[in-house]
Amino acid sequence: MRLAAILLALPLWGQVRLIATPEPMAVMESLGMRSLGLWTVSLCSESPAPVVVPRERLVLALPTVRIVPNDRARAALQYAQERTWQARTAGVMKYILLGATGATALAKTNPNVVAGLAVGTGVAMEVARRLEGDTPVLTPWLAGLDDGPLVLGPGQCGSRTVFAAKQPNVKVVEAVIR
Repeated sequence: MRLAAILLALPLWGQVRLIATPEPMAVMESLGMRSLGLWTVSLCSESPAPVVVPRERLVLALPTVRIVPNDRARAALQYAQERTWQARTAGVMKYILLGATGATALAKTNPNVVAGLAVGTGVAMEVARRLEGDTPVLTPWLAGLDDGPLVLGPGQCGSRTVFAAKQPNVKVVEAVIR
C-alpha cells in the first residue's frame, strides 16, 4: 500500500530516452518460436526528478514494435518449451513406462519377462529424466519481463524485456517519453 502511494506521488513528467534493440531471431528459433521476437528496451531518465514509466507508456512510445502482452508471451514460450523434441520424446517415454508397468503386472508368471521389463523400465526412466533436463530453460527469457512501472531516479537507467510479433527488417528503435 505504501509503495502504491509513493508511486502515485512521483511525477510522471520528465524526459526519458529509450532504445529498443531486437535480439537475433536465432535466439527465439532455438525454442522453436518463429512468431515472436525478443527485444531489450533500455530507458534512461534525463529528468531532475524521479520518473515513473508505466508499461503502457513504454508500449505507446514504440508504435513500430508490435509488443505482445507479457502473459501471452509467457504462455507462448511455455507452449514452445513443451513442443521441443526433448519434451515430446520424454512424454512418449513416460507413456511407454506406463505400458511397461502394466505389462509387468500381467507377466508375473515368467520371471525372465519381468526382469527384462524392469531393466527396460529403469533405462527408459533415466532417458526420460535426461531429456527433460535438456528441455530449454525459460528463465533467461522471462527474467526481464515485468508489468510494473519502472521508477527511474534523476540520471538513472533501467531496462525491460519485451516480446513482439515477428516483423521483417527490424531495426533498433529510439524514442523519447516526455
